[in-house]
Amino acid sequence: MTNNTILLPDHFKPSHYKLVIDPNLSDFVFSGHLRVDVARIEKDAANYSKIKLHSCDIDINKDHTYVEVNQEIVSRCVDVVYDVKGQTAEITFDKEISSSQFVLELKYTGAINDKLCGFYRSTYKDQNGENKLMFSTQFEATDARRALPCWDEPALKATFDLSLIVSDESLTLISNMPILSKEGNKVTFETTPIMSTYLLAWVIGELDYIEDTSADGIKVRVYAPKGSQEQGRFALNVATKAVTYFGNYFNIKYQISKMDLIAIPDFSAGAMENWGCVTYRLTRLLVNESTSVTEKQATAKTVSHEIAHSWFGNQVTMQWWNGLWLNEGFARYIEHFAVSELFKEWDVWTQFVSNVLCVALSLDSLRNSHPVQVHVADAGQINEMFDTISYAKGGSLNRMLGDYLTPDVISKGLNLYLTRHAYGNATTDDLWKALGDVSGDSNLSAMMNTWVLQTGYPLIRVTPVANTAATVRLSQERFLLDGTTDDSKPHWIVPIRYQTSQINGDSKLIVLSETSADIDLGSENQDVTYYKLNSGAVGFYRVLYPIQHYSVLFERDRLAKSTPADRLNLISDLFAFCQSNLMGFDLYLDMLSRLNQERDYYVWSEISTGMGYLYNLFGGEEPIINKLNTFTVGLYKDIYERLGWDATQGDGPMDSPLRALVINRLLKAKHSHAVDQAIQRFQSHVEGSNTLIPDLRSCVYSIVASTSDRGYQQVFEIYQNADSHSEKIRALQSICTTKDISRINELIQMVFDSVRSQDVTYPISSLSFNSASRELIWEHVRSKWDDIHSRFGAGNFSLAGIVSSSTCGLSTHQAAQQVEQLAVDHSEKISGAERALQQAIEKIKFRANLFERAKDKLVQYLTNNTK
Repeated sequence: MTNNTILLPDHFKPSHYKLVIDPNLSDFVFSGHLRVDVARIEKDAANYSKIKLHSCDIDINKDHTYVEVNQEIVSRCVDVVYDVKGQTAEITFDKEISSSQFVLELKYTGAINDKLCGFYRSTYKDQNGENKLMFSTQFEATDARRALPCWDEPALKATFDLSLIVSDESLTLISNMPILSKEGNKVTFETTPIMSTYLLAWVIGELDYIEDTSADGIKVRVYAPKGSQEQGRFALNVATKAVTYFGNYFNIKYQISKMDLIAIPDFSAGAMENWGCVTYRLTRLLVNESTSVTEKQATAKTVSHEIAHSWFGNQVTMQWWNGLWLNEGFARYIEHFAVSELFKEWDVWTQFVSNVLCVALSLDSLRNSHPVQVHVADAGQINEMFDTISYAKGGSLNRMLGDYLTPDVISKGLNLYLTRHAYGNATTDDLWKALGDVSGDSNLSAMMNTWVLQTGYPLIRVTPVANTAATVRLSQERFLLDGTTDDSKPHWIVPIRYQTSQINGDSKLIVLSETSADIDLGSENQDVTYYKLNSGAVGFYRVLYPIQHYSVLFERDRLAKSTPADRLNLISDLFAFCQSNLMGFDLYLDMLSRLNQERDYYVWSEISTGMGYLYNLFGGEEPIINKLNTFTVGLYKDIYERLGWDATQGDGPMDSPLRALVINRLLKAKHSHAVDQAIQRFQSHVEGSNTLIPDLRSCVYSIVASTSDRGYQQVFEIYQNADSHSEKIRALQSICTTKDISRINELIQMVFDSVRSQDVTYPISSLSFNSASRELIWEHVRSKWDDIHSRFGAGNFSLAGIVSSSTCGLSTHQAAQQVEQLAVDHSEKISGAERALQQAIEKIKFRANLFERAKDKLVQYLTNNTK
């Protein structure tokens, strides 16, 4: 399962923690008093006079550390040895611990840090502009050890009694469980269910709440800084319905009497599923008049995702972090069930294809990807597991499996899995066993292990079989973005759903278990003109058709009859094939020109992703960009004229974000009417005569900030004065589109001096995508790596994010060499970002080669097909 050298010795096992935290909220330190019920486990050659615990940045008082049996001290601490790199403390006692059950008591001190991990502090301004502090915890993955010495491994579950000592009565205290008692300044909470250490949590701050009760009797509250709690109304509505939905779906009721959702001003992730005490960054919980439709969708999905963890992650937890996908992949998949039920108008399963499947396929086409289930050896590698592969590929594989097994079987199988392992830990094999038992499919484990234990995914090649009208040959090989082959020749067992012109809109399912196989798409002598594999885009693979078949797939009448998910899937695959040199960009752009009558937001989003990639790749080549501008205007012209700038009564639920997406691309293409409208409407917006809807603000702010000094200053003032965090972020990203070098240098300094740690990747990525600033922001990151590591390298996910965001616009061989050199020069300071660095190197090299390979042919096509 894992390398045992990184696990604690297994001859002691905790069962219950009794923890008292006494924080000094002025000096940012705290003291802890801990009593742990521990069992001695008989092991050969075990040293029972030493206890090794996880501990990081904690000072254990060895004079008040001892072992107690039946309320009598039997062994006292004589020494504590800290392993800073291993994040452990080894306590040596004066006598061997011989009792099978005992209590470990110790006192210790620690710091309330500003690193967004462990027990940390947030800063914010209240409604009166006064500076305020909030204190909260973030323990996943390996940071409970920053707040208490503990057995900080997911399989070492225990129950917890927590008490907080806080003298300021104006502060609200929240933890996983309801309050049990108050004695003076001491607040004690009820005992938790048995759970992993990373799920323990507490929050202290000036908070207020709104509440509701779910249909099955769960009290749900949304807490936020005082005065902003009403902005949690949308999240509250989602949460109260989602907790009931999941209880019914799994046929297992939510396990705690209350569920609190708390908005935290400084937060490194999107949210954290602490059982009964779920914490969120502000923009993933609070919705106001500045919230766009896509931001509202993100809030709904994030709330649903965290609630799903109450079953997948909290009640049943992965045995070790190599199985993180069991938590995150399933939560990513299952979150869409509740959101689809609550917001049918959003078409979230097509959104899944766009935002989850396509994103995972893109990253997993790199050689420096990794299997869904992979060995991890230290805290840095564990943090690296919280990535697109665990979440998006894991979620996509679950969706493919759900389609293969049918919804009824997957629901019953998940119930069996959760019931069998309730309040315990499980492995991937346990999941396959439960699903196999329900489905009766004895080959399920073998099939799915080809997906979770291997890096990458297959390219399915379709080749017509000679002298037949309805038979094709399917062959599989690993798809790599750089167009090379994998000499290890990996093999997958691939469930393939397909449609043909003979099936009348339905689909069939086959399984490709060999390297190649012939399949009959229709009856003998039938001429199957149209066929599409991966119907509904449920499979985690790409399909390469004979080149002449794309004209059939992209025939206008056929496109009109297909689903948005299928159209999106075709566009995504075709673009990837252009990148990997299996097709030319001339074919891609020619097929896009047939989509100018498209009406679906998610399909246009995929088109815009591809066009944005080309703009970024050729950003410094003005002649190419001018030709791309002409092509873009022609492609988006019809949909722009249909939608215009203003909402109408005939608008669909996704027309507002579609309008913004279309206008954004036309503004980047310097479409004169769009640019004029943007500038005029911005002035009306800042004057207060005609407020821009939130969906349009990012693209309008960007064009205004990048085209005039006055516009830049106006958007900068919006950034400085915005009350809404989402408004502040969109203004910050917009000013980073400026071409003014002096301002760019000022922005780079501001990003690292005054932007919240949780937010730095937003402006960094904007600066990297800006052709005028990409080299400058990368040079700053490269030259200031020691400082960046000091600020962002402790326990959270920001360091990898800084690598990815600062290199996303680079596309030269020199830049790739610089990233390689950084990894060598700072090898001791890249923990948690090693994989991000390797992926960045691979991507930059790929873009440099693609630029050289694709440039001439792209220019030729654009010259011949634009006026």
